[in-house]
Amino acid sequence: MRMAIITIGLAVLLVCGQAGAIVEFNDGGYHLIDYVINETVQVDHYKPNTGTQVDIASGGWIKENIEAYGTSRIAINGGNADGIITFDDSRLVMNSGSIVSITAVFNNEIEIHGGQITEVLTLGYNSSAIITSGTIRSIGTESSNNCVISGGIVLESIGASGNGLVTLIGSDFQVNGHNVGYGDRASTWATPGIDPWGHPWLTGTVMGILDSGDVINNSFMFYQNGDITFVPEPATFLIILTGSFIIRSRKRK
Repeated sequence: MRMAIITIGLAVLLVCGQAGAIVEFNDGGYHLIDYVINETVQVDHYKPNTGTQVDIASGGWIKENIEAYGTSRIAINGGNADGIITFDDSRLVMNSGSIVSITAVFNNEIEIHGGQITEVLTLGYNSSAIITSGTIRSIGTESSNNCVISGGIVLESIGASGNGLVTLIGSDFQVNGHNVGYGDRASTWATPGIDPWGHPWLTGTVMGILDSGDVINNSFMFYQNGDITFVPEPATFLIILTGSFIIRSRKRK
């Protein structure tokens, strides 16, 4: 999780201290990027409520960061970019392509339905993510955010801090060898300890089968009430809800 905190810090430094040419999209229109851009791209930086849309398609390659502000919308459909940093109420949907890292700084919505994030997906400060497919090296969430994972492959670790929550949808989940079910928290079976920087943390391994059929088998790190919770795959979840409804109905009779 230290990785996530450091990533957000680097994102702010990059925004505040960057130099060189900048490409601006802030007209409220739709822009298809199927070509190479060597500079940093800013979307609605000076017009935060314009709602500009940028679609990075196959052949598109942004070799520096993309910074999305306000109500802008970013789509990744086969293209490539270095880092994507989202602010305010912007939204990012990734269906295919390759991104080095994605950092959601303030109040953002992220959807990952395919492609790959070769480094880290970081959620900070009232941001949320839905992941149904794709490959991500590692995930970090903090500041009361929720990352819902029903599919995809996480290659390395899952981190959560500051009441950040990761929700796994699927079946056959285990934490450090203990079977877990609907509503359980991974922290219950996590191992307490001290991280390499001297901070208290909870660690362990989470295993299971996501709703998509993808297998999860990852280490996790929790700081300051970060956690992982579990939800059955939709068919099982529906049975649980139906059973609860029947029980409540009988009690009323």
